[in-house]
Formats: sequence, structure tokens, C-alpha cells
Amino acid sequence: MNPIEFQEKAYADMLNSKRERMCRVQVLGHRGFSVKGMFLGISPCSDKELTDMAGFVADVPIYKIAIMAERERLTPMWINTLLIEHIDDIEFV
Repeated sequence: MNPIEFQEKAYADMLNSKRERMCRVQVLGHRGFSVKGMFLGISPCSDKELTDMAGFVADVPIYKIAIMAERERLTPMWINTLLIEHIDDIEFV
């Protein structure tokens, strides 16, 4: 998602209000993959995380989503919001 739009539309607050609900996240659009699990929350990436991403620097916060993914066993997973095309790719059930 575009980090400027993400910040301007207060998507972080909207998503954090849905903690502990089941969700499905479509990563990298229709050609990517889908992850299902319990939504744990969203938080900004730290400066260290951003520089580890090939020296990525941003003027606005970049967020990551935490979910407890349902796979062969429950697995904690962080998904960077830059890997999600649109807010509608995060569905709550």
C-alpha cells in the first residue's frame, strides 16, 4: 500500500481496532499468496528494519501487520504493508 495514503486515511487506527479477529491477507495482489489467521495488531517498522530493506528510507511511517497464521501449526508472521496492494486485501471474518 502507498504509505502516504495509509497514513492520511488512518488505516493503522482502523486495523488496530480489529485486534484478535480472524482475517485473510492477500499478499502481492492476485499473483501472490493469501494468509489466514488471527490479527494481532499493526505497528510501524523500526528504522533498523527499514535500513535492512536495502537501505530503504521513508519520510512517512511504514507499517507491518502481525498475525498468527494458520498453517500446519500456528505461526507468528509479520507482513509489511508495502507488500499489500490495497486495504481491501485485508478481510476480516
